[in-house]
Amino acid sequence: MYELNLSKEQKILLNCVAMGLSETPETLLLSPTDLQGADWETVVKEGLAQTVSMLAFDAAKAYKDYIPQEVYAKWKNLFLQGYAVNVRVQQAQAELAQLMSEQGFSYVVIKGESSAAYYNNPELRALGDVDFLIDTSKQAEIENALVQAGYEKDGMAHISHVIFKKPAAHLEMHFQIPGIPVGEKGQKVREFIKDAATSGVKKQGGLTEFSAPTDEYHGIIILLHMQHHNLNDGMGLRHLCDWATYLQKTHEQPFWEERLLPLMREIGILKYASVVTKLCAKYLGTVCPEWAKDAEDELCDGLLADTFLGGNFGRKDNERARSGALIAQKGEKQRGPIATLAVSLHRAIVLKYPIVKKVWILYPFIYVWKVIKNLFQMLTGKKVSIGKMIPKAQERKALYDRLEVFEETEDEKE
Repeated sequence: MYELNLSKEQKILLNCVAMGLSETPETLLLSPTDLQGADWETVVKEGLAQTVSMLAFDAAKAYKDYIPQEVYAKWKNLFLQGYAVNVRVQQAQAELAQLMSEQGFSYVVIKGESSAAYYNNPELRALGDVDFLIDTSKQAEIENALVQAGYEKDGMAHISHVIFKKPAAHLEMHFQIPGIPVGEKGQKVREFIKDAATSGVKKQGGLTEFSAPTDEYHGIIILLHMQHHNLNDGMGLRHLCDWATYLQKTHEQPFWEERLLPLMREIGILKYASVVTKLCAKYLGTVCPEWAKDAEDELCDGLLADTFLGGNFGRKDNERARSGALIAQKGEKQRGPIATLAVSLHRAIVLKYPIVKKVWILYPFIYVWKVIKNLFQMLTGKKVSIGKMIPKAQERKALYDRLEVFEETEDEKE
């Protein structure tokens, strides 16, 4: 039986986050006994690692008398820095929205401000860059419009997006959402969201209106994105907050029973969604619909422990983050860690060097060069060694296997 042992500082951070998400934060206040002896510097560091520092600081004002002045001042400064980053991202998004509107292109902002719109205080949701999903039939035209507007296209290939940059702006133009499973399940997801980019709804962001996915599409987008990071570099509390606030605002809408829950069952992600939902209810005080109430408490606790161990995008533990390369993707043939790493390298080469699809004679030379380069970087300490990654991968896989993400149902096995 898994037993979750949270530190006093982690409990305080969870409380501050829960208060930040609640419409009645005063009902969640901790007692002086709960706060006594807390290391507030650790609370601040954990908030940064989980990318919820702004949300937590705003709620922690209620505990100002318990926080050392120098720590509070540092936290306030970090809050202001985070706010400045948000404004910069909002400016980039406003410029994108204007460009797309003037050119008549359909798009939706995914994650980011689309997730923030569900928060009681959207300005407290930390932003990173501008991710937007496009109508793929217009991809060439949109890329040309961005280049003409002064953006530089990043040559690095990615499985689901293309990066465009210019000073103070980082855009990720998605031609598909991240986290889509392989095979037939992936096709079901693509069919479900095929109109997501062309059916956006207008929402008010920090500086201007933008196009966001409908509630129905937003749910599957952030759920797949969350599990994708779970399996790879790591999920943070910000991901949980995005799901919790979305669920809090939409759980009574009919599309849940009519479309979203049936899709989750079909592709094998309902158990994962149930665990995440009950986790948020237990530790962040948000709603737990009937379909999630039977989720195992042990799995909820294990997933929260995994979140605290890794941090947002794995920033707390690089070895743990890198170990995702040794875990086979769900729905694929299950391999050992070394074989999985070899397949991951193969995919990276095909993605980064598309010329090998036409000139296969180049492939073995690039593969060998990559292997030698990676081994050299491991030996010199520039990359985490396989020996350090394997135990982390085994630990993570033991938990993820129990979540049964994208696994076959009994009917499919027959």
